Amino acid sequence: MTLTALTVLHRCWENAIPKMLITPWHSVTNADAFRSREKLQKALGDYYADRGDHHESAAAVTSARAAVLRKYGLPDSEIGRFEASLLQLATGNTVPTTFWMVANVFTRFDVVERLRAELQPLAQRNEGSNIVTINITKFDETCPLLVSCYRESIRLSNHALCVRRVMEETVISNGKGDSFLLKKGSDVQIPAGFTHRTEEVWGANAAEYEADRFVGRQAKLSAQAEKNKRNSYIPFGGGKHLCPGRNFAFAEILGTAAALILAFDMSSDGNGAPVKLPEMATTTIMGGASKPDKQGEGMNLVIRRRPGWENVKFEFEVVGSAQP
Repeated sequence: MTLTALTVLHRCWENAIPKMLITPWHSVTNADAFRSREKLQKALGDYYADRGDHHESAAAVTSARAAVLRKYGLPDSEIGRFEASLLQLATGNTVPTTFWMVANVFTRFDVVERLRAELQPLAQRNEGSNIVTINITKFDETCPLLVSCYRESIRLSNHALCVRRVMEETVISNGKGDSFLLKKGSDVQIPAGFTHRTEEVWGANAAEYEADRFVGRQAKLSAQAEKNKRNSYIPFGGGKHLCPGRNFAFAEILGTAAALILAFDMSSDGNGAPVKLPEMATTTIMGGASKPDKQGEGMNLVIRRRPGWENVKFEFEVVGSAQP
């Protein structure tokens, strides 16, 4: 089965997940999505039966997980079913977030040049070698603009719904004289799509992309303003229930973006014309990151290697620690 066919199956299943979570008898109530999931799981089962996870191109996490599942007796067909869920979890938000990260940068040529200057010292390349090594644990420390672009893209594209149970009767205020009682045992739903764009917290340009928004913010804001932004920025949830995959997502998205920024030029015509950013699609209650509207229809993009970077391959080090 081709990659395109697998993508179509995955998209059909993914779009129906919110409905499948609240309806029984999926083979009847969500027949197309059910069949797409079955075909996808079978294709993955065939992949593991053919030992595709042993191929040199297979991701380390794919090979390692398959080895553990086989160790405990799971047949390849069941590994395919099991790993279909990982496919959804690993790509559902990461892929669209990577898109918005890269798209927002490459529609602003001035930001691209500043990022290249910031990343260049981090890109280690021995003379005569085509291997460029980047230590991804240094991003937060040495690339404040890159990290800010990442956080700003998430701020605008993430619409996750944070749900919390009220443990004790609590009175909250909106700061304008109005108070509200949250009763013990009730559930509070906090939509990131609202908190990430409220002008009271982010300013009059809250709906606009600002590459520098998260650069040196503590030095420019009052303690209360900084606290308000921290409390309003909830793409990974909050408290002890933060998304456990957030650090992995930080590393893979910024690593991908760094490689594209350093080694490639992007334009709408191949001759330097600016790229048009597509509109953002709406998302569902189960959605996290929004996708481009109509799958980015109308967005022309030509990608070319930069002079001097034609044959470069990237390797990423994970020595050290990062605080995304």
